[in-house]
Amino acid sequence: MKRFYDTQIGTETHIESEHTIISTDERVKAFFKPLAEDEKLIYSENGLPLIKKIQVNSDGLIPHIIIFDEVLDMFVEDEDTILQIANSKLKHEGIDYNGYKVPLDNSAALLIMQVKNAFEMGVVSTNIEFDNGTIMPIQATEFTDFAMWFVTERNKFFT
Repeated sequence: MKRFYDTQIGTETHIESEHTIISTDERVKAFFKPLAEDEKLIYSENGLPLIKKIQVNSDGLIPHIIIFDEVLDMFVEDEDTILQIANSKLKHEGIDYNGYKVPLDNSAALLIMQVKNAFEMGVVSTNIEFDNGTIMPIQATEFTDFAMWFVTERNKFFT
């Protein structure tokens, strides 16, 4: 029986179609072979399986990170999920801007657009009250620098 990798659903199938790749093809070989202890299976942007080497500490042990995620209400040990959770918390909790913890989440971006509109209508100063509790006073003359900083920092999460 032939084995194929279905690129649409990301799993094994035994039926050949225009969306499948034969198991012996170099592009999908990783999916069908047993992984070594220092390897894990990940997927490329186009959904093809790849083998990723897990970093080994100087003592020869594989680092094992487990965190508890309150939102998911479960322990998480997958490296990509941990990174996603950390980025999400950082985006919401905020990073320092002139002594203020400014969140970089969608809610903050919408607030900043409202402040921009207020300044365009003639307001000269206001307070931005972020969801994380930070209240940051800002002047119209400072806004462009702040907005550029915000966009630059926020974009780091998407690149």
